[in-house]
Amino acid sequence: MKSVNECVLNQENTKVIGFLGLVGKEPDVARGLLVDTGASINVHGINWFEQFTKIVLQPWKLWSSDFTIKGASITGVEGRSVGTNLGQSVPGNISGITTKSGKKVNIPITFTSQQIKGNAPALLGLPALIQMGAIINNRTHSMTIEVEGEDIVVQLIHTRSGHYVLPLDEFDEKKLKSRAYEQGREKDVPFCKGR
Repeated sequence: MKSVNECVLNQENTKVIGFLGLVGKEPDVARGLLVDTGASINVHGINWFEQFTKIVLQPWKLWSSDFTIKGASITGVEGRSVGTNLGQSVPGNISGITTKSGKKVNIPITFTSQQIKGNAPALLGLPALIQMGAIINNRTHSMTIEVEGEDIVVQLIHTRSGHYVLPLDEFDEKKLKSRAYEQGREKDVPFCKGR
């Protein structure tokens, strides 16, 4: 058991970095989604999308799609209100362990977000976290999510700057061959079938 003194953060030695400068500086940020319980929507910067496309989508020959957003502006990102007229969707894979059986599972997902100009990473906002039934465990740097009634424990990346990233780049060869990551198919893939 820790003493009270061990639990007090020594702020003199703590380096705090905002998330805006992470794209291009923290390589793990481009691999997935920055978990942000303070974000009310999912957003991503142009630079994150370009890096994600280059290091995650292109090697696997995967898709992305764009859609138009009319008259939207987002506040609280990059320190001011920013306009957005483009949304994007990309495939990803969440790899985790089931709590019931202890087996590894791969969950094909689609991340949909509004694009903003600049260096913002992809933010996985609170509404999406609630929808996933996410429970963040700061002791083990993991997140438990609920998929079709089963709890899956997913390892998060704890970046040098102190942020959590949910990796989306651990694609499964069998699921790739079964075309599970094709646009619109990710919802059709039965969960926990080990394909």
